[in-house]
Amino acid sequence: MHRLKWILIITTSVCLLWMGGCYGLIKLAANSNTCDRFNIDNIEVHSRTNIPAVKSVECHYDAATNIKSNRFELDTKGLDMAQYINRNGFVKTAAPDNRWSSVLARAGKDIQVPETGDFYASSGQYKTESWYFLLDKSTGMLWCALQY
Repeated sequence: MHRLKWILIITTSVCLLWMGGCYGLIKLAANSNTCDRFNIDNIEVHSRTNIPAVKSVECHYDAATNIKSNRFELDTKGLDMAQYINRNGFVKTAAPDNRWSSVLARAGKDIQVPETGDFYASSGQYKTESWYFLLDKSTGMLWCALQY
């Protein structure tokens, strides 16, 4: 009986440490607003939008406005684009939203959005944060702006 008690104490301790480590890692990713670490994880946590595997990333963080802008080149091999669009709440749009296009344009030449494309958009907000995603289905390019 004494041995079982120690096994339970050790097992409980290991589980609590593991859960605490996972929680700490999620908090670290959520609080990492810059482009340096946990960029994709940070965006996913704040926007609740999945970002699939990517080939390349261009990121810009403006500390003055507290806005992070990204351009992702998605790895479209094996990606069911219709399913991705549906699961992440994207809707067909003729052109990018003007407010967010100007935010992305300030981020730099690599992040700017073309004027035409097979665009799908998704946006949202939670408390003081807001975000905007624009996907060009034909090229597999995904732009994101996240205001903290």
